[in-house]
Amino acid sequence: MYKDAYNKTISSVNNDILQFATFLDMYSKEFVLKKEYLKIMDIATNDLKNNICSYCYMKESCHRNNKTILYKYLSEIIIFSKRSDYSSETFQHIKKCPYIKEMMKEGVNLNKKYDISGINIKSNALVGILNGISNILRMYVVDNSIKLEIDYKTIYDIKKDIIKSGINLCYYSPVKNIINDYEFEIGVRGENVANISKRIETIFDNYISGGVTVNQKRINRDKIYFTVTPKNCYTIDYGYCNYCADDNSVSGDNCLIKDINSTISCAVICDGMGKGYEANDISYNVLKMIEQVLSSNITPGASAEILNTFYYIERHSERYSTLDMAEINKINGEVTFYKIGASGTYIYSSKNGINIIEN
Repeated sequence: MYKDAYNKTISSVNNDILQFATFLDMYSKEFVLKKEYLKIMDIATNDLKNNICSYCYMKESCHRNNKTILYKYLSEIIIFSKRSDYSSETFQHIKKCPYIKEMMKEGVNLNKKYDISGINIKSNALVGILNGISNILRMYVVDNSIKLEIDYKTIYDIKKDIIKSGINLCYYSPVKNIINDYEFEIGVRGENVANISKRIETIFDNYISGGVTVNQKRINRDKIYFTVTPKNCYTIDYGYCNYCADDNSVSGDNCLIKDINSTISCAVICDGMGKGYEANDISYNVLKMIEQVLSSNITPGASAEILNTFYYIERHSERYSTLDMAEINKINGEVTFYKIGASGTYIYSSKNGINIIEN
């Protein structure tokens, strides 16, 4: 069992590192863009919309159904329409567009007009990028080093007590052994489900503070498998809405709700610079980045610092956004707020009235 727990821990760490490496690859591929390139793409995209979309009889329904993704698709038409391996079928994500062929032709013209294919889109801020990545890796190492494990003697003693209690144990595996983010998988043979769940819960409660939740995972012939995870004392209901500027049908705001682990959830609101499609595209990309970082099993606080570092590296691109992030602990009910350039947060409570958190 010791060897198995060790191998699972090493495997988990390696997986986290690979996830983070994927995030770095995504950043270098999609976000290291020159200010001049972004400015020209904005002009070309607006030209395409004005030259074709403004005369289309379906523009209102199209903008309504595709408003959050239209900017991205128009950009793709301009960038890729000159390639021989792209046809009108490639761009069918702009559903039911009656002028897709005309848009592709105009995309070719705009590509030539602004020399989109010939622009060197990559930034030369190599020193800044290397320094920023170095800082990010340090934050990643520090963040992982503060995670405390359940000691292996406790894991062994739990198994020993389960066997002593008379439970016919056939499988026992600590999938994750981090305090407040653990998961045990247990298999038993020939037992009543309701009775065995309570007995397993009682044994774990003798060793792990805060309580546990025992859930049935699957049944395989005469074997029943359970998962044991931390007990959450709170459930969360989310609500989100946004408001468009008077002269736009698209808001620059986007939101993200994500479970970091079995006990921590994260809610994020991002507001892109400017308004309309461009602002929406900026905030969408920021949330995509932070979701990728959070998937690397990094705490929300470290994720916000990492994101801030990347945008400091890319400060010359002038694609800014504000960020509001809440880290919610479902065990003790505590909420930690992280704010980057955002306005005040109002907290409404039936007991304490209204509190304001300033940036």
